[in-house]
Amino acid sequence: MVITITMRNVRLRNGIYEFRMAVPAGCLDSVGKKEITQSLKTSDPAQADMLAKKLTSEWKKKFKKFRGEKEEIPTIKATTQNTIADFKAKLDAHMEKHLGDYLINQSKDDLIECSEWLRDRMIDIRNEENTSFDLSAELGIAYPLPPQKSPGMTRRLNKTIIDALAFIRDEIDKEVGWKISEKGEEDNREAIPKTSRETGEQRTRSKDDKTNIVQVMNLMLDAKNIHGKNADYIRNEVKCFQEWHKGKADITQYSPDDLVDYVKNCLISIPKNMVKIDVYKGKSLRQCVDMVKSDSATYIPISHQTCKNRFAKLHMLFKYARDNLGLLHINPAMGITIPKVRVVSVTERGFSNTELRKMWKALENVASSMPKRPERFWIPIIGLYHGLRQNEICSLYVRDVYQDSDGIYVIDINDDGVNKSVKNKSSIRVIPVHPFVLDVLQFRKYIEGRNGKASPDDLLFPNLTYTKAQGYAKNMSVWFNKWKREWLDAEAYSKNFHSLRHTFIQQAQNQAQMPDRHNQEITGHAVLSVSSVHMAYSGRLKPKDVLVELSKVKYGWE
Repeated sequence: MVITITMRNVRLRNGIYEFRMAVPAGCLDSVGKKEITQSLKTSDPAQADMLAKKLTSEWKKKFKKFRGEKEEIPTIKATTQNTIADFKAKLDAHMEKHLGDYLINQSKDDLIECSEWLRDRMIDIRNEENTSFDLSAELGIAYPLPPQKSPGMTRRLNKTIIDALAFIRDEIDKEVGWKISEKGEEDNREAIPKTSRETGEQRTRSKDDKTNIVQVMNLMLDAKNIHGKNADYIRNEVKCFQEWHKGKADITQYSPDDLVDYVKNCLISIPKNMVKIDVYKGKSLRQCVDMVKSDSATYIPISHQTCKNRFAKLHMLFKYARDNLGLLHINPAMGITIPKVRVVSVTERGFSNTELRKMWKALENVASSMPKRPERFWIPIIGLYHGLRQNEICSLYVRDVYQDSDGIYVIDINDDGVNKSVKNKSSIRVIPVHPFVLDVLQFRKYIEGRNGKASPDDLLFPNLTYTKAQGYAKNMSVWFNKWKREWLDAEAYSKNFHSLRHTFIQQAQNQAQMPDRHNQEITGHAVLSVSSVHMAYSGRLKPKDVLVELSKVKYGWE
């Protein structure tokens, strides 16, 4: 059994793990400090994670007592007046608040029993055998569902509950592995939601089969600590690969010919946005591929680069099976190239000068019309003038923007904090704030205002909320994609927030003629012109030196 270790409230210092947890604002007087820190006295990540979870649970209980909160868990009652969005938000809030402690404090046997109970609840709700469903107060989401006047409302509430159950079951799965009894599974398989049924089939079928391709994939995801969207992309590719080969499960039975057949006859003809476009819904992979082959002008296939990216995931899987598990003598995906069967026009990924002028007018309007949503002005501006990734900006703490020893205002991109993460090692960097942003647009005034009101570990943009899938960027991403339609021409709707990063890199290269090393260090790319050994000796460029080149980046409205 492989258990994924998610390190929360833990950081590594000098080879020893340390527990670290921010103290809520309402408990500062009782605790007497802003942050709880304690050495875990171990270099073993599994042991550190276990100790940190216990400390987290203990401190959460203490915080509740300090705030005078009662121990009983509130319930959520759905009425016909509740909207689905409001109900789901309350459900999510309760799960976030109580589910973690529940998983930590229960024994493995109790969790296995609970997971079986969850399976039965999904069956009940799917079949609509009962008029109300209690999802257990222990999980923090007690939910009696009264009969609804509208059958549509009942169906939508049921779907929300099924999604919540599936999430809880997955979380329990991470804690104890897949040990759900198979009793009754065949009789009720049609009643379980498709996604949960498929997951159960894959895990049950492969739990004793070391050569099962799904089991190998799960081992690889855990070993390489691959989560979120990247893990979903790999799962989707393995699913398509298996479907094309009619469900062949044994990874040792795949030959180079099977990989060549998949590439030439399937992969290069998979439709673009197959899961999103209605015309492909309800059709098998082979049917969708045949549609593209019959009329590639109407049914557009994925790009050559996407083919390469998707095949790289299969190559990684077979390589892991060979090198790490010893299941294969050769990697059957080795040496296979993706044929370039069509010429795809190059799409401009940055914003044009005309689009930038429209954007500036729209940003001025945002600044004047949305004073209570300052992040909607500052986050696009920071992205445009510094080339930062969206979540890098959204997850900034108040303490991450400060004056360094040279008196330069800098932005510190790091993963030092709860729910903070970076894309890779090169992403950790300290860069200067562009003088136009700092002084002319008065970002300095915003920083000083936040420093006067908030603690250092508060978000720089407090209106943002965290989600497991997209970090702190979700709300901003949704708003930006709606907002761009107010000023962007319809044919350019494919451009998004990340296009600001492309725009900065192009502007730095062409207009400011910035040296490559400065450009790469500002944007958090690996510095290709400097060896890792030399970089270890020299370190990164100083912010005051980078500021000279950054100041040259202009867009015409300064």
